Amino acid sequence: MKPDAVPAFYVQFGNVVAMKCLFVYITVPDRRTGRQLAKALVEQHVAACVNLVGPVESFFRWEGALEHAREWVLVAKTTARRWSALVNTVRSLHPYECPCIVAGPLERGWRPFLKWVADSVESPQRGTR
Repeated sequence: MKPDAVPAFYVQFGNVVAMKCLFVYITVPDRRTGRQLAKALVEQHVAACVNLVGPVESFFRWEGALEHAREWVLVAKTTARRWSALVNTVRSLHPYECPCIVAGPLERGWRPFLKWVADSVESPQRGTR
């Protein structure tokens, strides 16, 4: 397949075309919120896996003032195709007015794991580990 023929949600590695996978970084105010959100993302098949890490210290400006907060971090694994659904789920459940929801591509990864991520969110019945 020619590189310009690869659909937007896919990436080509030599002769292999695979679903684009993403790391998604989300911050939440506490562990309870993080657990609820992580569970919802996996249950709704918009993330294959979510790690909850924390607490962490965050420094940021909000409405012109320097702020400091104790937060928790979620790291979700999903596909580019499921990105919008993941964002919608986070926004519907998140207590912040402007939650941090950012993603980056998984440039490299163990192929069986990346396939599992894609299968878990694209074909949930196949997403077994």
